[in-house]
Amino acid sequence: MLLARQGVVFTATREHYFPSPDAPTGMAVVDLDGGGRGVFQVADAPPDGLAVGARVRLVWRKYHDAGGFPHYFWKAVADATALAARGAR
Repeated sequence: MLLARQGVVFTATREHYFPSPDAPTGMAVVDLDGGGRGVFQVADAPPDGLAVGARVRLVWRKYHDAGGFPHYFWKAVADATALAARGAR
């Protein structure tokens, strides 16, 4: 089974202690479509973060640099399709 790349925000927070050049770091626990739950950094979100229940998709993004190499991981971003539908109401 492959990792579902869409889901719903179960809970979210802004971490001020996480070492980041752009603190605070948005984090979200996401219930993935098809089962499973994961903790992901949030990317491309407004300052107040993602709301509980928001549809998100996972994207492959740079996580940090370590040992002289970039490291990548999945990050949660607001689902543009869901945002468009919400804006049309």
